[in-house]
Amino acid sequence: MNLALELAQQAVAMNNRNPPVYWSLAYVYLFQKDYEKAVQALKKAIEISPNYADAYGLLALIYNSQGNPDGAIASVTRGMELNPYYSFDYPYNLGRAQYLLGEYQHAIDNLVKALEKNETSPTPRFYLIASYVKAGMIDDAEWESEQLQVQNPEMTISQLRRTSVQKDTLMDELVLDLRKAGVPE
Repeated sequence: MNLALELAQQAVAMNNRNPPVYWSLAYVYLFQKDYEKAVQALKKAIEISPNYADAYGLLALIYNSQGNPDGAIASVTRGMELNPYYSFDYPYNLGRAQYLLGEYQHAIDNLVKALEKNETSPTPRFYLIASYVKAGMIDDAEWESEQLQVQNPEMTISQLRRTSVQKDTLMDELVLDLRKAGVPE
């Protein structure tokens, strides 16, 4: 992590007019859970290139990780407007924000779209499982939990906790839902 930060900072020093280097710096800050610095790096990328869709996409992930679903929705929506050929993480972040807002059916719809774009990514599946639990669709949640275990057997609740970039209080709520669907510890 320290090397990644050092290299991202060097990239910015070498070319401070290149939006992707600020994206990389923001990504490192996110994994350090330094949300404020991550947001500032992305705002710099957007200042340089207001149409840089992936900056808005990563901003949505950061806002979701902080527990700011409204900011996440605004950011991911802007990113989707700028790039109609977006990757799975755009509907994932939209669905994740909707989960945080308690809009479980909308969350389910967008998380399914994310998995249609990348069926093996565990992150949308975690939130799809949790959304199904919140919507009272336990059979669907359990089925998705089984799919998770088949596709990503190493992705347990413990692994999710180790690799998550979100605030612990948000993780605690998610974990309760995952346990109800049988996601292994």
